[in-house]
Amino acid sequence: AKTPLPGIRFSPITYVSEKGKTKGKTFHGVRLDIDPRTQANLTAVPFYVLAALKKLYPDKVFLPEDYPKKPSMADKSMGSSRDRRALLEKVPPVKIAARWKNFEDRWRETRKPHLIYE
Repeated sequence: AKTPLPGIRFSPITYVSEKGKTKGKTFHGVRLDIDPRTQANLTAVPFYVLAALKKLYPDKVFLPEDYPKKPSMADKSMGSSRDRRALLEKVPPVKIAARWKNFEDRWRETRKPHLIYE
């Protein structure tokens, strides 16, 4: 299927666990094949995946609602609840990723002097 992430291909995968508590159990998932030369925003991949899962399984919880006493791991990894809340409000991943553009541009400029190649 065509995705808004050029250079990334999603395909179904099935495997049987060979070890541990789940030995012999069949699992179904998604394999991501990423072209090493892709210009796609790899940071946005989880947002596209979560949005697709929510669309396919609207009754399932993939991101926790707000926990006022204890921030969720999603919030900790993203630095705030802003992007998680946006996903819960069905903001398209492309719009969420667009919010990061200024930060990404500043980061690219900051790292430039440290690159040994371009």
